[in-house]
Amino acid sequence: MILTKPKALSQIQADREQKEMSPELVVAYEAIAQLFEKITTLQEALDQWKGGEE
Repeated sequence: MILTKPKALSQIQADREQKEMSPELVVAYEAIAQLFEKITTLQEALDQWKGGEE
């Protein structure tokens, strides 16, 4: 699986308004962006937790 940084939500919104993306694709991109944010938050918490062990 290849993970890439998702499009900025503002860019997704602009693409949706210009009808350059289907509504389904917009929903998928928004979900990916939310997951990316959650993973980043969890990774930071894990890094802090690991730093406390050493």
